[in-house]
Amino acid sequence: MKNLKLRNGNWQVKLVIPADCREAIGKYAFTQSLGRCSTQEAEAIAHRLLGEWKDLILQVRGQPTLNLQKFLDRPASERLRTLKAITDELNAINPSYTESDLIDHAAKVAVESQIIDQVDTQTREQIADALGIACRPANHLEEYVSIKLVDLKDRSRDEHRRVLETQWIQAFPIMDEDHYTMSNVVAWWERLHASGKSKATLRKYLSHTKGFVKWLCYRGYCNKENYVESLEPITKRQQAKKQEDRKPFSDVDCKKLLDHADDQLKPLILFGMYTGCRIEELCNLTTDDLIRCPENGRLYIDVPVSKTKKGEHRKIPLHRELEGLIPESGYLIDVGKGINRYGERSAGIGKKFGRLKTGLGYGRSHVFHSLRKSFIDKLKQANAPEEIAADIVGHEVGTMTYGLYASETPVEQLFMWVDRVEYKASIT
Repeated sequence: MKNLKLRNGNWQVKLVIPADCREAIGKYAFTQSLGRCSTQEAEAIAHRLLGEWKDLILQVRGQPTLNLQKFLDRPASERLRTLKAITDELNAINPSYTESDLIDHAAKVAVESQIIDQVDTQTREQIADALGIACRPANHLEEYVSIKLVDLKDRSRDEHRRVLETQWIQAFPIMDEDHYTMSNVVAWWERLHASGKSKATLRKYLSHTKGFVKWLCYRGYCNKENYVESLEPITKRQQAKKQEDRKPFSDVDCKKLLDHADDQLKPLILFGMYTGCRIEELCNLTTDDLIRCPENGRLYIDVPVSKTKKGEHRKIPLHRELEGLIPESGYLIDVGKGINRYGERSAGIGKKFGRLKTGLGYGRSHVFHSLRKSFIDKLKQANAPEEIAADIVGHEVGTMTYGLYASETPVEQLFMWVDRVEYKASIT
């Protein structure tokens, strides 16, 4: 939502008043601080305030305040019944009517029913949108996000919104009989295929768009067929064929990274080499996550936050090479000020690592996650049983016996395997 900004932890909504209304209203812009609240709460409050402010601008200009919102708030089934009634009535008058005729007739009915005061270009568009005749998906995006994507993390929710805005709404700002056709949807999909986007990206675009269009049809905002559902999907097998495999860093590669890393990056790289943790997992670790094993007196890491449920609270023995890197208190990795708006501590230092490896000549197949592959390779070379390696790195075990019924391996039994992880090239 472009009118909503987060400043110093507080949400603020702002609407610049049109020049012709500023003198009457007495200010340049409407602004309101919403304080500290969730993104969902802020968007809901902002949506209400923006509606009130826009109504005031309409009143100042001498235009009637639209009363279509009450109609829009009705259940989809009721709006569709209204459309059917209007369609049947028009069909009796003009059996060969067009959608434009239908909108005109619906506008006439809306005035007679006092849903609106007068008919103009704006109200015709709103009526067409409300009845699903000419759906404007941008008008319903925020409602979709607030209802269907409410359980997603902020980053995922913003990514969904961005894909829908740039890929679908930009291509189909109006979903009517002239623009939203099967042939046009197929052409859109073919253009995306020809754009050079990866299979994984295309698969994501299609998935997000299918969900949105399906919801528009279900809610009655679009009375057309869901043509997106008919598009040929990209399977995970097809995606895997084209996806460039991530490669592990070799011992020589690791030494090269460490030789060129500064004092901030070097601990991050070493922890990646000797724990196999993902970068965000490492950046969230604190000294409170280090626990002393009663059986041998050594420290191990209890991972508090992970990408997967299996990865949470897994126990990783602290390799001897890492013992000298533990601070007295606080986070194990100093990330500086590079924390993004989603609260991800790895954002800045992750980009810094990216610049380092790119500057050393490594391409897209080598990323920070490659250190995780290096660590797993070391466990394999040490002949660690697969279930042991899976417990250490937080992977599911594929077999029924170990994967479904077996408990996690006691941490004291994991030390011998982590201690066998050794990089042949000198890192000192």
